[in-house]
Amino acid sequence: MGERLGTDRTNIWRIRKLMMDKMYIPIEQHPTERGKWYIHPEYSITHIAFSREQMAALYLAGRRLQQQTRTSQQHVADMLQKVAHALRKPLAESLVQAADHVLAQEQDEQQKQVFATIVRCWLDQIPVRIVHRKLHGEPRNYVVHPWQIEPAVWGDGNYLLGYSEYHGKLATFKLARIEKATESVGRFRAAPGDFNIHDLLNFAWGIWHADEEPVTVQLRFNKWAVPRLRESIWHPQARLFPPDEEGSCVWEVRVAEWREMESWVKGWGSNVEVIEPIELRERLVAEVGRLARTYATETPPPAHRLLWAKTDAAGHTHPLFCHLIDVGQVALALWNDVLTSGFQAQIAEALGTDPASAGRLFAFWSGTHDIGKASPNFQRKFGPAQSQLQRIGFTFPPVFGKNQCYHATISALILPALLTAETDLDADQAREVAQALGGHHGSWPTAVVRRQHEAQIGDERWQEAQRTLLRELVDLFNPPTIRQLGRDDTERGAILVLLSGLASVADWMGSMSDYFQFSTAHVAPELYVQIAARRAERVLKKLGWTDWQPTATELSFEALHGFGPRPAQQAVIDLAPGEREPTLIIAEVPTGAGKTELALYLADRWAVTRRQQGLYVAMPTQATSNQMWERVGKFLRRRYPQEKINFHLIHGNAQWRDDLPDLEFTTGDESAQGNVEAQSWFLPRKRTLLAPFAVGTVDQALLSTLQTRHFFVRLFGLSRKTVIFDEVHAYDTYMSSLFQRLLVWLRAVGSSVIVLSATLPASTRRELVAAWRGRTDGLDTLSGCYPAVTVAAASELYSQSLPVDDTRTINLEWIGHNPEAIVAELRPRLQNGGCVAIICNRVRRAQEIYSVLQAAQLVPDDDLILFHARTPGIWRNATEKDVLDRFGKEAQERRPAIVVATQVIEQSLDLDFDLMVSDLAPVDLILQRAGRLHRHERDTRPLGLERPTLLITTPANKNDGAPDWSGDEYVYEPYVLFRSLLTLRAADEQLVLPVQTVDLIESVYGEEAKMPDLPSEWTDGFNKARQSMAARQRKAEMEAYNRLVALPAYEELLWLPNDLLAEEEADVHQSLQALTRLIEPSVRLVCLHQEADGLALDPGGPPAVDLKTKPSHEQTKELAQRVVTVTHRAIYNYFTRQNTPSGWREHTLLHTHRAAIFVDGECRLEGTDYVLRLSRRLGLEIVKIGSSASPDAED
Repeated sequence: MGERLGTDRTNIWRIRKLMMDKMYIPIEQHPTERGKWYIHPEYSITHIAFSREQMAALYLAGRRLQQQTRTSQQHVADMLQKVAHALRKPLAESLVQAADHVLAQEQDEQQKQVFATIVRCWLDQIPVRIVHRKLHGEPRNYVVHPWQIEPAVWGDGNYLLGYSEYHGKLATFKLARIEKATESVGRFRAAPGDFNIHDLLNFAWGIWHADEEPVTVQLRFNKWAVPRLRESIWHPQARLFPPDEEGSCVWEVRVAEWREMESWVKGWGSNVEVIEPIELRERLVAEVGRLARTYATETPPPAHRLLWAKTDAAGHTHPLFCHLIDVGQVALALWNDVLTSGFQAQIAEALGTDPASAGRLFAFWSGTHDIGKASPNFQRKFGPAQSQLQRIGFTFPPVFGKNQCYHATISALILPALLTAETDLDADQAREVAQALGGHHGSWPTAVVRRQHEAQIGDERWQEAQRTLLRELVDLFNPPTIRQLGRDDTERGAILVLLSGLASVADWMGSMSDYFQFSTAHVAPELYVQIAARRAERVLKKLGWTDWQPTATELSFEALHGFGPRPAQQAVIDLAPGEREPTLIIAEVPTGAGKTELALYLADRWAVTRRQQGLYVAMPTQATSNQMWERVGKFLRRRYPQEKINFHLIHGNAQWRDDLPDLEFTTGDESAQGNVEAQSWFLPRKRTLLAPFAVGTVDQALLSTLQTRHFFVRLFGLSRKTVIFDEVHAYDTYMSSLFQRLLVWLRAVGSSVIVLSATLPASTRRELVAAWRGRTDGLDTLSGCYPAVTVAAASELYSQSLPVDDTRTINLEWIGHNPEAIVAELRPRLQNGGCVAIICNRVRRAQEIYSVLQAAQLVPDDDLILFHARTPGIWRNATEKDVLDRFGKEAQERRPAIVVATQVIEQSLDLDFDLMVSDLAPVDLILQRAGRLHRHERDTRPLGLERPTLLITTPANKNDGAPDWSGDEYVYEPYVLFRSLLTLRAADEQLVLPVQTVDLIESVYGEEAKMPDLPSEWTDGFNKARQSMAARQRKAEMEAYNRLVALPAYEELLWLPNDLLAEEEADVHQSLQALTRLIEPSVRLVCLHQEADGLALDPGGPPAVDLKTKPSHEQTKELAQRVVTVTHRAIYNYFTRQNTPSGWREHTLLHTHRAAIFVDGECRLEGTDYVLRLSRRLGLEIVKIGSSASPDAED
């Protein structure tokens, strides 16, 4: 250093001592390299020159920081002393005194450590794990990515602002409430490029901020307060209006959150009056009431207003009459601002009234949902309230046994008489409305439950309070008198189900305390109904309900898609009715003929002409849902370029996909409840279908007809929408039963349905039409041609053939079944290159064929792909993207490659192969698979592969000559495989499509007389397969019957149990699960890897998982991407006997999962003959130790 600075070593030594002793710069000796010294960046920042004025500003900032806490802050004292050494009297003396005062404060080493850690993580961009305690609450762990430390302008503290993994967005934390802070692991999530603390806090009164429009606060100050008001700039956005005749002035400011001003406003006492917002005025009215009670000057409110509905941890209560108004106003806001005019007209016509009156009626009914809380068993749940009510004459009978209060059931018991007496509703209708409202927690009370709780209604004093509450709601909402709940039994059932759904949704939102703050019993209902209306409007806007309404402008097919319709598409468009009544359209056209574009056009047209409420596209699998989500997303962006669209992907793994956009950064305080980004409110599985636009699996729609809690919320979400079912084929008996019941309900709730299929059996078409129309007449008139469109509505039924775009001839060849035979067939055919798909029926077979191909080296390893579902999602998504990039429509470079796959590529994925190998499957699926052959026009195809060729592996024969299905009988019905094999063998080595499509389908699914002759050696096996299938079908029909919700016209619909089935609970017996498919039970495994330092997410990765700690949002996403679903019976039995990791048991998403821990790629299952192997190439292998596993139901 001396040489570099041109001086000697002694001088360097003196300078170092001077810097340390006089300038207080912490210079430290290097711990390992002798003679080296350094200034550690954690201790000191580069020397900065300050003027005296700047030093004074720094002193004032330090004083402000010191005054905001009662504990000593060493860093503040050190700063003040350093500044003092650089200044002259008198400021230097003040600085020293200030530093001494800081040091004399209560010592808190913990706060010192917290502050140092947070500053270090902020400056070095490291995530920090904090233990934070809300003012009235228990401490909670958060992982925060620090973006800013900011003082509150009017508050008494400093705040950490950053991305919170728990909240999934920007959140704020008061430093004084952080009990512990440590560095966390993981990649730092930097602030967005446009993040600006000044813009964020532009409208903040102190530190609270919001992403929504600022709120206007108007205050009237009297003449005594105006001079003091003028002295200071209270907010840069504030305006002071000229005084009136009495000298009072109106002061106005727009702020992000008015609640942050509340204490400041209170400080002015009676010198100020709140003009707006009405919520702040109501809060001050409540404060006046509390002051009156404190000083014994209050007038007690009416008795019924002392009944409470909600409490918080601090012992505050929200009056019952306020909560009823809250929910009623949310329902009214939903009606006016969200539900379309088509929905409103549908309900109004069923009720025999006008839309505005129907809206007030639904709002009033929804508001009465919790009147059962005006009962002794509920009110005794909060001791202070019970004591107060007893003092004014309410009695509380003794409780015997468990004190369970089903207030929703009590509402159902109370309401019939009240609705009849106060609204002149027919007694039977009142009973049904009450029952519908009694289900707002998910299930309608059964007759048994009702009888058990009849005694909990209360005596005459309670009943008088109940009457008064209902009369107040009548006065506020002015419901009409109606004489019908529907023009027929089906409408009646639909009205009641939609009421249950609407009331449940309104209750969920009306219970969000961040929007509906607790009020006081002293507030007048006439004032509070205005407050609740404002809050309801705000919550709907905040949660994303009001972003979209159907446009009034109809666009052409070309305007929507950028190209004109094909002849077949135009024919369907011309036939599709445009009137209001719900319609079923079945479009049967070949694969690749533009079914999706046609359906999206019709859905958009109906949104305009019928005022539909959105769109749901139901796909057969998660993989097909993923691709369709991208296609529909592009369509919506083209259709609504200027609007914010609430659009979701709905299936079990949807929210963990990396290509889904993160939630927008929005304001949050320290609570995760209520402060949510608009679209995120719709993510929980009971709410997803409420979003106006979504793509998901057909299972999500089928759940709306199963006996699960809140099934009516799902139906409410699907109501008055266009629902598109894509890739519909020959469903099995169980799914067909569910699908047909779903069609009945969709028509009842005003939805229209478009069914898209390339291979629909005539019997299935007739069943769907009969279910939709509710009768079987006219089915014989349906066309048996192909391609065709069928239109079914209440007043009409017809079908018509469609123009054929082109005819394709596919060469059909039979090859050996074993992997070596496949290699032998492919080797000569790929001499000149080509893209090949090998589609297997089972995962294990795909793994075996892949391994044999890898050894054969037909293509380089990088061009050999294995694609199946038994792979962790993070790998599977990458494989899916690779497959689409290589074999999709837009693929530019088509170098020779082979993809070995299961059924994940046979539907909806827009892929194009030069050659295909397929295991034998039902004929409709064979046609689906063949649709991926030469799918798109290309300038050239490899030599020898110019014509589309499908190679089907021939099942080996058993000793008796019948086919050996080699495990495929666990995937498909043997009877269907028999008939498919017969049909394809009779196809004369080629398939001419779509000319032969109907004959091929009917040969398998039609009457046996239509199938080819049966070889004599197959007779016994064929007959046994038919008998077994018939037995399974009878069982499936019974399983469906036991799980399905009753028909909408069923008189006792609301009196049947609807909460018998559990969703996605691995520990619940299959007979009690809400199954959308009759398949083997499955277990979800989170695949983790044991490394030397702990559990890792990936092989060889750093330790990242603690099974004893509840995962954060980011950690949950990482874990969810390592999930594999397994149906193998032995594996299922083993893991369901294992305990869920303790850190996952209370986790909403992970509580049904199990951890599979791999050591060097293997997970040994103690006490079984099985071991699991996991690799990037093969996915999850299930290996039976000591023997070659025989085929079973493991796929």
